[in-house]
Amino acid sequence: MSGEDWLEVQRAVAAGQTQEAAAQAVGVNERTLQRLLRRAGGIRRPPRVRSTLRLSVEEREEVAA
Repeated sequence: MSGEDWLEVQRAVAAGQTQEAAAQAVGVNERTLQRLLRRAGGIRRPPRVRSTLRLSVEEREEVAA
């Protein structure tokens, strides 16, 4: 599987597609894709973004004081 195919799989799975659909998109068997994902440690999660409703450290300290 090429690097380009791997990026396509990562994007597809991150976008909510099933592993089966992602495997078909790059022309490999679903079991092959699962094996490759296991070896690679899975799909990288998107970075977490804190809600704007959460207080910052400074704001929490101010409230506690």
